[in-house]
Amino acid sequence: MEPIDHPVSRYAIGVVEGDIVAGDLVRMACERHLMDLETGADRGLYFDCQAASRIIRWARMLQHTTGPMAGMPLKLEPWQEFRHGSVFGWKRSETGLRRFQSTYHQVGKKNGKTTDTAVPMLFTQLFDGEAAPQGYCAATTKNQAGLLFKEMKRMIKRSPILKEFMDVSRTSIETPESDGLIACLSRDGDSSDGINPSFLARDEMHRWTDRELADTIVESMIARAQPIDWVITTAGQSRDYVGAGALLDPEPITSQPGLDVRIHQLRLSAVLPKVEDLVKGYDTRFAPVEMHRALFHPQTRQLVAEPHRIFKGMIDQITFPREAPGGSPACVISVASETRILTRSLASKKSDESHKARGGDRFRRNAVASGTVQVFWGEKKLE
Repeated sequence: MEPIDHPVSRYAIGVVEGDIVAGDLVRMACERHLMDLETGADRGLYFDCQAASRIIRWARMLQHTTGPMAGMPLKLEPWQEFRHGSVFGWKRSETGLRRFQSTYHQVGKKNGKTTDTAVPMLFTQLFDGEAAPQGYCAATTKNQAGLLFKEMKRMIKRSPILKEFMDVSRTSIETPESDGLIACLSRDGDSSDGINPSFLARDEMHRWTDRELADTIVESMIARAQPIDWVITTAGQSRDYVGAGALLDPEPITSQPGLDVRIHQLRLSAVLPKVEDLVKGYDTRFAPVEMHRALFHPQTRQLVAEPHRIFKGMIDQITFPREAPGGSPACVISVASETRILTRSLASKKSDESHKARGGDRFRRNAVASGTVQVFWGEKKLE
């Protein structure tokens, strides 16, 4: 089979040509795959079709363990085949080892990421050619790390073939044939000292609030020839996208680097009076605002791809101009990019300490002591 005819390449072609809807990062990964098929050899890279197919066929030997599909063979979806095939298929000509050693997978909830991650972890224990392979399920808590571990234990128990090669206990999965080991790691539990992982599954990365555990376990992979750091996450709670009016004549909004303050005006169609009253009852200036580009199915109106943020900033002003007397109010929202905060003046520059440090006139030296005096309208000021 030619690399361009492999299922991994067919998926990439579908995404690039627009036949398959995917997010920007997936599209760029597909473009890279197709470009590297043409030019990768010049940089010492090649796509091993047999290696890519091997991991895909391996998944079919495993079974679902929970829910209505329990007991049925595990069949990877095309987007999963692209991911697994890319990681295991791309290699370096000089060594024959895998090109990719670090992967990041962000998917929505209930897309089978735990089951999906069990496929490469079990595969590397048996067929990676690594001496004494070590696989670790890592998370911030023991319970979270145990989800993937328990899923693999159920898969092994359901498979007559795996039961012959792998021994399951309460805290570990051992592979006597290769002296392999699978265990759990967490920030609130087991120590990560002295480990030598060849496959590392880091679950729910959005909950890793510091890098202490991550740095320790990733750096411990340095002695392996072709380790895999497999990161999975759902990126936190699902965000609901609710429409509150149509966007009229929007100006182009692009995501761009730099420190320039960008100002955009968004004009919405008529809003309900209670919405107008609600907005007017609060000081919305400097309230945080984000803009996301999302793709919806035209019939079901359901999201078909992960929304991509194109703007982050703050509200500058909200007005409700009326087209005609008695007409319904429109809504015009003026927003400024996040870099606006860099232009705001510092209150400290008006303090007496700041004036003194700059050799100023010490005009505010008694400002703190004097405080303020309330003067009512019509009252004579004290001389």
